[in-house]
Amino acid sequence: MNSRQEIQQLTHLRLKEAKVLFANGLYDGAVYMAGYSVELALKASICKALDVDDFFSTGKYTQTKTLKTHNLADLLVFSGLQTKFRIEQANNTPTFQQWSHLSSIWSEQLRYMPEGTYRKKDAEQIISAIENPNNGILIWIQKHW
Repeated sequence: MNSRQEIQQLTHLRLKEAKVLFANGLYDGAVYMAGYSVELALKASICKALDVDDFFSTGKYTQTKTLKTHNLADLLVFSGLQTKFRIEQANNTPTFQQWSHLSSIWSEQLRYMPEGTYRKKDAEQIISAIENPNNGILIWIQKHW
């Protein structure tokens, strides 16, 4: 079972793993895992928005492949946060800028990229964009999940 709370815990675990990878010079993996933490955060938000108690089950809630997407923009819509995010966008807030940076380079396809695709600076920017306590993407999503 993967309840909203369990997915929230996985979100933090994947970000922690991203930082371990970063600390060990594995920047491609760090970028992938950091972005994956945002994917999970949005899926936890979907659980709340749709009152789903087991997101990854094969039961009635997730028969559709639509919710199983890895696309961050689609997940933002399904989470019910798109309107709130548009306000961030209209105000060009740092959170929106962080999101723009992340969504321009992250996809689940990163797991197939060769070593050396991303440098230390890239990974550092992505992790910062996600966990920045003032305007990080994860901080923003947590306000709503």
